[in-house]
Amino acid sequence: MLNPLHLRTLAAVLRTGSFAAAASSWAYAPSAVSQQVSALERETQLVLFERAARSARPTQAAELLAQRSGEVLALLDALQDDVGRLAGGRLGHLRVGSFPTASLHLVPLVLARLALRAPDVRIVLDEGEPDELLPLVADLRIDLALVYEYDLVPRNWPPGLVRTTLQVEELALPGQQR
Repeated sequence: MLNPLHLRTLAAVLRTGSFAAAASSWAYAPSAVSQQVSALERETQLVLFERAARSARPTQAAELLAQRSGEVLALLDALQDDVGRLAGGRLGHLRVGSFPTASLHLVPLVLARLALRAPDVRIVLDEGEPDELLPLVADLRIDLALVYEYDLVPRNWPPGLVRTTLQVEELALPGQQR
């Protein structure tokens, strides 16, 4: 497999016109650039430069390799950017479960804010009651769930789940005084 650093070095030499200029643009020693190009020549079994006493002229193979590797290196750069965005939570999928009342009143504002902050995160909302949603979280079929519980009806939490209280409200029946 071709080493991306070697390919980037080749591109720098062709772009700048010399090993010394490429080394200067990367704050490398010229010998380091020469070693990278020599390693690429060994990897590819191609002669990439016609070397003379004080010059090195790129071969047709060097030109073609640099052109074709530019496309691949651009894809690698895009992949590296995507990895950073994935790690930072700005790219990917988020599967959220919520009970119907929260889906109507609480979730839309939160998801709208998230969509503004991370437009490349695809958000999927699943509605259900807590007894339906919690096993989905435990089985990793959804990423998180917004659920409720009542003091008089304790909830059975699957092992391994982290529970975070977002809001506590008093339950009042119609006509009941607080």
